[in-house]
Amino acid sequence: MAAADHPDTLAHGHLKRHALIVEFGDTVLNTATLQDVFDDAVVKTAEGTGAERCRLMRYRPEFNDMLVCAATGCRTGTVGSPERTAANSPAGRSFRTGLPVYAEDLSEEGQGMADEVLTRHGIASPLYVPIRISNGIFGSLEVESETGRRFPADSEFFLRAIANLIGLAVMRASAAADIAAVRKLGAASAAEHTTMLCEMRHRMANGLQTILSTLNAEVRETKERSVLAALERVTRRVVAIGKAHARLDDARLGGNADLDIYLAGLCADIMTPPGIRMETELLPVKADHGTALPIGLIVNEAVTNCLKHAFPHGHGRIHVRLNLISEKRARVSVLDDGVGPSRCTRGASGTDIMNSLARSIGGTIMRSAGAFGGTTVIVEFPTHN
Repeated sequence: MAAADHPDTLAHGHLKRHALIVEFGDTVLNTATLQDVFDDAVVKTAEGTGAERCRLMRYRPEFNDMLVCAATGCRTGTVGSPERTAANSPAGRSFRTGLPVYAEDLSEEGQGMADEVLTRHGIASPLYVPIRISNGIFGSLEVESETGRRFPADSEFFLRAIANLIGLAVMRASAAADIAAVRKLGAASAAEHTTMLCEMRHRMANGLQTILSTLNAEVRETKERSVLAALERVTRRVVAIGKAHARLDDARLGGNADLDIYLAGLCADIMTPPGIRMETELLPVKADHGTALPIGLIVNEAVTNCLKHAFPHGHGRIHVRLNLISEKRARVSVLDDGVGPSRCTRGASGTDIMNSLARSIGGTIMRSAGAFGGTTVIVEFPTHN
């Protein structure tokens, strides 16, 4: 058995790819510009597949071509260059069919344009996957190898997961731009504004469902228990993002959200075992969308950690508090009366995610043993009211 085919090696590769998916999900959630998302996507895609080169392309209907938006491992000048007609290019085939495209697919079609593009770039083995958005296909994500190897099926799944997260970022940016334009012009009625918010929610829900479908497909293909556990963690976080967005729309008032209403809804959504009691003490606090969503995800992650680690005997209490500590600053606390941080292991990836989310809103996060046992997680953050 070759070293690359050894089960331990394969399992390590799976875990690495799933870790990259989680990290890229954080980028999509926390990064301000779409170009930063594109740049991170090609780096993580190349790392996860071991490909020499990676490109991200979008379709331009006005030119009928595929424009390179981001690339790694390619020659200078690749980014910003078009790949001529989408009808004949290799990336264009993935765009047209909505399916992954391998080198042999291009050979079977016998397109001279495809052969010319591959030869010009010195590509022996490419893999293209479409980047989907709610109303069609945005473009394609491509990895390229200079050797004749065929990328395995798990690389295809990895590319599809990254591509779906890219699509989610594109839809979110598009919806945000639409709403900002309407507000700037002051031309939208209340009904039109409500319709636009509903459309934004619909786009987000479709994107998240596509990601979940991709993850579930990989679960069915995976037998390694450690890989399955990693997939389950990713899936839980995608579901949490979806619920957080839905609850945030319910709590929104104008440009701000009622954070107390938002967190009350999120806590009500979390399923707790019969022996665990969830309590909330939420005072009125308003925050903008960019602050409220990360706070909701931090609370979800902290409560989930409590449920997983704090109560080995199956009974206890979780208390979520929210209050203002000054005119422009608030605090949210998640406390439990479980075994405490010294006697249970908290998930490292979950801790990293909470730290990243807190930093993204200019907040600070602290963890400590509770005064009467258990663990306390405190996040202090600006409200920007």
